[in-house]
Amino acid sequence: MSLAQLKNLNVDRMDVDEAISLATMARAYANGYEHYGVSPPAWLTGAIETLDVEINRRRRDILQSRKRELEANLTQLRTRQEQRADAEAELARLNDALGVK
Repeated sequence: MSLAQLKNLNVDRMDVDEAISLATMARAYANGYEHYGVSPPAWLTGAIETLDVEINRRRRDILQSRKRELEANLTQLRTRQEQRADAEAELARLNDALGVK
């Protein structure tokens, strides 16, 4: 990771690990500017904001993917009796919707 990557930030070409690494480095640079009492340049604050948005978006995607995986696993773990009860309840709802007794 380098200063040049921060100045020419392109989040489309990096994975979440690279984005987190760059965001950490950007914050360290911002802390350096703060330490010396100098305002950080606009490109740096912009890079931090862009990386934060991208990391949070990707984090949400990762969490949603894991959630879908767990839901699928839970569905597979259902007993035959539970699956039968679900099918019977759905059939009853369909019959009601169709007006079938």
